[in-house]
Amino acid sequence: MRPFDRFAGACSFAVAFGALAFAAIFAAIVGGSSQGKPFFALLLGGAIVGVPVVIALYDRLPETDPALALTALVFGLLGALGGILHGGYELAALQTPSGPYHAGPEAVTKGVLRYGCAGIGLLLFAWLIARGGRLPRQLGYVGLFGGGLLVLIYFGRLFDFITPASHTSLIPPFLYGFIVHPLFYGGLGLALWRGSFGSAAAEAAQPATSARA
Repeated sequence: MRPFDRFAGACSFAVAFGALAFAAIFAAIVGGSSQGKPFFALLLGGAIVGVPVVIALYDRLPETDPALALTALVFGLLGALGGILHGGYELAALQTPSGPYHAGPEAVTKGVLRYGCAGIGLLLFAWLIARGGRLPRQLGYVGLFGGGLLVLIYFGRLFDFITPASHTSLIPPFLYGFIVHPLFYGGLGLALWRGSFGSAAAEAAQPATSARA
């Protein structure tokens, strides 16, 4: 067990629990509460601790398809960058306003990084998980659903059919925030923390197989 595996596992647990708090605050904001600072602080913190998780995912998946794993890493890091930019910009604007407010790049682009790119990265990672054997395949299926939701949320924001003005349209964000995101990152954190990777077990069994031959 490498120290980085435990570290990435702890980060993945933090992302899962932070997502629940983030979704709860988002629900409160939709209901009329003013919780801007903790909302954007959680967004910023979750994006930062999500970086080691993305790297740990990439570290487990190149043997399935190296080029696709690298592509997933790039999109995953872009998604984390979107969260850092959006959370950091909005938190700074609330904490230390220095003039008239101007929407940040992620608000202007409707979340092209934190929803669009993050969704594509999750779809690619999830497909590699489901296809390979280094992580539980159930995680791959959850990730495919979650990545599809993120892409849907991006297009919903882009074409204005997912908006806080319509509570029904917020079903995909709530479904992702309260269920899919915590389930995926919680399960991934458990796998990383335990070091339960399919290839490691196969490698351990290989000498015994060779000896019998």
